[in-house]
Amino acid sequence: RELMGSSLGGKTLALLGTGRIAASLVPLAQALGMTVTGLSRPNDKERSAKLIGLGIVEIGSLEELLRGADYVSVHLPITAETRGLIGATELGWLRPTARVVNTARA
Repeated sequence: RELMGSSLGGKTLALLGTGRIAASLVPLAQALGMTVTGLSRPNDKERSAKLIGLGIVEIGSLEELLRGADYVSVHLPITAETRGLIGATELGWLRPTARVVNTARA
């Protein structure tokens, strides 16, 4: 019987949001051999330090983050800043095999 699926080792998990839930995924993904990436914000040294402290590789733009992702995990509340963050254009940046998990909440 042929197995479906693929190994997570060597894959890239892109996180949108770095709150408590997203942060809890980082060591799990890393234990599976995944690279974890996150979106940096210009001139936000506190956020940058948080990402680095969690072992997340900082990426400078949403497009670059999504283009490099095998898996995207969304952990953002709906706000004026985040509403519509991921639309048709952004989904088009993903690899054909990429998967998106949206755990965001209102």
